[in-house]
Amino acid sequence: MNKYVFVGIIAASMLIMHSAGAVAIISCHIPPSCEELGYTDVAADCEPQKAILKCPFDENKVFCQAYKFVDCANYIGLYSDLRCYKNRNNIPEGVEQIGVVFDEVNRIAVSPEYPKSSYNNTEIDITWQEAIDFCAAMDVGGLEWRLPTVAEYEVLYEGVDELIEAGIKIGQPGAGYWSADEVNEDEVYTVDLMRPGFGYGPFEKASETLVRCVASF
Repeated sequence: MNKYVFVGIIAASMLIMHSAGAVAIISCHIPPSCEELGYTDVAADCEPQKAILKCPFDENKVFCQAYKFVDCANYIGLYSDLRCYKNRNNIPEGVEQIGVVFDEVNRIAVSPEYPKSSYNNTEIDITWQEAIDFCAAMDVGGLEWRLPTVAEYEVLYEGVDELIEAGIKIGQPGAGYWSADEVNEDEVYTVDLMRPGFGYGPFEKASETLVRCVASF
């Protein structure tokens, strides 16, 4: 083979290889978006925690390294810092759940706590005055815990199933619950939260039944 032809073939091959390399460089992948990298929050979602990572491409997109609280909507847990968190396994140290929101308009939550037997830790019935005292003695979140009114129970009843899923034990068969609404000197209204219908009626204050406590936050 003529040496000039051989040199020409080599030069052409090198040009093709160089061109292919250039094409590979030009056609590199588009970088992932902030969302694809996990920066799906905004800074306000992370307050007051300071552990925030900003997306290198868009500083308005961030990742909350610590805890993310949410709006206190219905059936979301209310915690002792008076914030609501969806993930009960990822909350600030020393913060504990104190209730579940059931009236987001009026900002009212129901407590998961109720009177229990000191013998076997099962739920017990108590008198109306004992129920008032039980709620008033609850010292969590700095809130004033109290008996619900019949009207508040009716709002609560609309989400009984969701409240049960959120960890509130309520609506047992045949159970009545003390309300704050008195009928007369000796009687007060109790409510029935069992499906399929909400109901309430007078009950003697000296009798015993169940109690749930609520608080405005």
